[in-house]
Parts: sequence; structure tokens; C-alpha cells
Amino acid sequence: MAMVERLPEKPLRAEEHSPSATALLDAAAAILSRRNVIDISLSDVAKESGLNSALVKYYFGGKEGMLLALHSRDAYRAVEQMEHLVRMNISPVAKMRVHISGMINTYYRSPYLNRLMHYLIGDGETEAGGKIAQFFVEPILNAQRAILEQGVASGDFRPIDPELFYFSLTGACDHIFYARHTLLHLRGEGHVTDELRQRYIKHVTEIYMTTLLTPPPPEASA
Repeated sequence: MAMVERLPEKPLRAEEHSPSATALLDAAAAILSRRNVIDISLSDVAKESGLNSALVKYYFGGKEGMLLALHSRDAYRAVEQMEHLVRMNISPVAKMRVHISGMINTYYRSPYLNRLMHYLIGDGETEAGGKIAQFFVEPILNAQRAILEQGVASGDFRPIDPELFYFSLTGACDHIFYARHTLLHLRGEGHVTDELRQRYIKHVTEIYMTTLLTPPPPEASA
């Protein structure tokens, strides 16, 4: 993967991009969602957006910079919401349910997001990979760790490794959106419908809450 030529000092919100830059990012997102691939061409983005492909270099420094900006834009809201969730005055159990639902909804809106992150991280030695870890992986992992610790302190959760939890939950929430061709063979349609999204949220939430929740104390014998 080529080195990203221009990296942001911090993630940009959607409204911080110019209209043309936003159109390019929207075009890239549409292609990634429709094709279920990460390696797209600038000519594809130009055709989808109706803009000159030279604007990609002007705004983002090149294709890799555009993909990094897309990931930043799409993941920014998820990170902000996660950090806000940690501070909310609700139980750790409620926080975890909201978090699992939020992760699946994020991938529903941007089904390419997790694969794009791994593409940008690459071998882990590029500046882009470091930015992704700094902006998104670490904040999500830290927020999950905080909720897990709150749950253990309240007696609701059993202790669990937060790093393994991050990897397993991310994989569970993302995989159904990656497995588009499998869905096509199993269900006759190659996309996640709203009805399937809601069922999947309930399914994943039940599995993880069953794993996390401390078992009730045994009833005293008469």
C-alpha cells in the first residue's frame, strides 16, 4: 500500500469537508458499499461523483489519503458516541446493550468500515496505520474497557479480557456485512435488510450479555 501523502492532525467531522471533498467521499463510500471491495480506482470515484479525479489529490493527497479521510469521517461519530456513552448515568448493562447495537448500526451504515481500517493499517508500520490506531482503535478499546470495569465494580459483569473482548465483538458485529456472498446463497439476497439488522442486534446482544453477566446466586435450600 502506498504511503498516505497528507494526514490530518485530527479526524474531521462530515461538516468540516468542502462540498466537493464531501462528494468525493460519498462517491467512494457508495462504491465500497456496492462492490464489497476496498481497492477502488480514482476513475471510478470521478465517474460516481461527476468530478475530476485530480481533485482527489488536491483535497486528500491521493487515493490512500481519500480512504483515510473516509474512514475518519465515518468512524468519528461512532467514537464520539462511545465516549459519551461511558459518561452516561445509566447502568453498565444498559451501556453495553447500547454499545453492541451501536456497533452493528455503524456497520449497517458503512459496511466497509472495518475492512477499510485493516487496509489502511496495513503492516502496522505506516503513518496512516498509527493514525487509525490513535484516532479510533484505542478510543473504542478504552471505552469498552471502562464499561467492562464499571460492570465488574457494580457486580453485573464477570471479569473479562478487554482486548480479547474488543476483537471478538468487532468480528461478531462486522462479519455479517462482510459475508455478502454467503447471504446471497443462504437467503437469496446479498445485503442486510433492516429486518435482519434488528434480528442480528438482538442475537449478538443476547450472546454477549449471557457471557458477561454474573450468574445469579443459587437459591438457598429450604
